[in-house]
Amino acid sequence: MKTALDRFPKDKYKSRITPADAPSNLPKEAKWLSGHGQGIWFYITKPEELSSKEFRIRRYALDGVIDCDRVFVANKTIEFDLSMDYKIGHISHCQKCTIIQNEKQFELVMIREY
Repeated sequence: MKTALDRFPKDKYKSRITPADAPSNLPKEAKWLSGHGQGIWFYITKPEELSSKEFRIRRYALDGVIDCDRVFVANKTIEFDLSMDYKIGHISHCQKCTIIQNEKQFELVMIREY
């Protein structure tokens, strides 16, 4: 198993605010969230088999390795439109994802593995 130093060499990932290079396997629609110590990528989709309030969220590390692939649901009634611009906000991780769209902030909460 590779260590963190092997996976994230300083010459390749110089900044945790803005990644030096997006991994080649990363979907172009993935959103970057800067972090204290390390940033992370989030990719949200709406597969047909999910209910109207469910979303698939994959979280990718700096090197493109998937940390989690789960189904999330809105914790309240929302009108989240994947075709419109949005940002990933803090706090977001494999259990909860904060979304900012149209100056509104809401949370998606993990309900199961995809």
